[in-house]
Amino acid sequence: MVEITPSFRVELEEIYEVLITTLSPEKHYNVAPMGVIFRSDQEIELRIFNTSNTCRNLQHVGKARINFVNDLFLFYKAALDKQHFPETALSWKSPDLPPGIKNAWLILDVQVHAIKKQREMTHFVLKIISKQEKIIRTAPFCRSHYKLLETIIHLTRLPIFKERDPYEFASLKEAIDENIRYVRAHSRSETALCVLDLILTYLDNF
Repeated sequence: MVEITPSFRVELEEIYEVLITTLSPEKHYNVAPMGVIFRSDQEIELRIFNTSNTCRNLQHVGKARINFVNDLFLFYKAALDKQHFPETALSWKSPDLPPGIKNAWLILDVQVHAIKKQREMTHFVLKIISKQEKIIRTAPFCRSHYKLLETIIHLTRLPIFKERDPYEFASLKEAIDENIRYVRAHSRSETALCVLDLILTYLDNF
């Protein structure tokens, strides 16, 4: 394990789910859920589909903020309902820098160190420039929250594989259905049940 801050240590090569905020050249913000991998206490690895706004913004602007957040609702909004992402959840240092997430317990300011573009995805190496750790009392995710976070991640991939890979699409759909069954059967969390309703509505309109 390596130390990122005195109170936060990570395993190298493991994926950590975060919300990444970026700015376009026109100063339009974007919030996206992403899985990041720590290569060291100073470098983060990120693989992104070339069609994503995050990929374009990193290529053209080269800066981002990595927000560690325990907020299932914000993950849902960032992934599946971007047009209604609550702007009140954002905090700005400057109009020239990506915003942060107000209730993030850790924010890492990063800049692009290296780019390797491939046919469908771009591989970024990001250098940590500064760290902002906050003392925020947030409840840890319960199992239902983790199940729903995984479901949200799967849902972002469904449109990609719907036409391209029927086998992978069916596998994702099965995993989603299994997670939904678990939450319905076991969860008493008001947050989990609220997000589950949003997910079911999304699926109805998919």
